[in-house]
Amino acid sequence: MKNIIIALALLMGTVGTTKAQDVQKAVIVIATYSGNSTDGYYFTNDLDQRGILFAQIEPEVLNKYDLNNNTFLNKTFRVTYIIDTEAGKAPDPKGPKKIIDLTLINQSDDE
Repeated sequence: MKNIIIALALLMGTVGTTKAQDVQKAVIVIATYSGNSTDGYYFTNDLDQRGILFAQIEPEVLNKYDLNNNTFLNKTFRVTYIIDTEAGKAPDPKGPKKIIDLTLINQSDDE
């Protein structure tokens, strides 16, 4: 089931979002929450097992999933994020990432 979800996420690719007057591309990944620090929120990409640091998160997302406690540690999410850029500049893939949406993925014990 997990592989199907990952495949669907890859097929979906990126989704366009509009915020204020900037148009940015949102990226969707399936990732496991690893914890947080003063630098941000850490996830591990389920596809390639690489760590991802999100420097910012929308307040509505934190209201939905309080990542500041251990409740969601090691849980898998569908993470939608953007790369923060300065107005008029091309996005830098290594730039600061901001979570704009999270969806908890239900996993059964037999996976």
